[in-house]
Amino acid sequence: MFCFTKDLQTYKFRLYPTEQQIKVMNETIEICRHLYNDSLGERSSNWSVGFYEQKQLLTLRRQDNKYYKQVHSQVLQDIVLRLDKAYQAFFKKYLGIQDSSEKRGTFFHIPTI
Repeated sequence: MFCFTKDLQTYKFRLYPTEQQIKVMNETIEICRHLYNDSLGERSSNWSVGFYEQKQLLTLRRQDNKYYKQVHSQVLQDIVLRLDKAYQAFFKKYLGIQDSSEKRGTFFHIPTI
């Protein structure tokens, strides 16, 4: 019997952004923060709003808001998904439901273009 294992490799890259790139990254983070807080406010005021409703509203927001157009659509969708996961995790903890298969970690997701 043979057992094959594939080693996981991690690559770290050091970025040396220009002043213009730093400005664009900071603006993107601000736009994402604004979307997260707006979506959180919607959920707090209207409990029936869920992930799919907010994802559909995202297309309308992008048409109305010139700042949201500057950020890639998958990044904005990821923000709404993270909010949904945070809500689910909060209510699991609030109701005392534990999931032993949960994985914890921090990461920043940028889709490949």
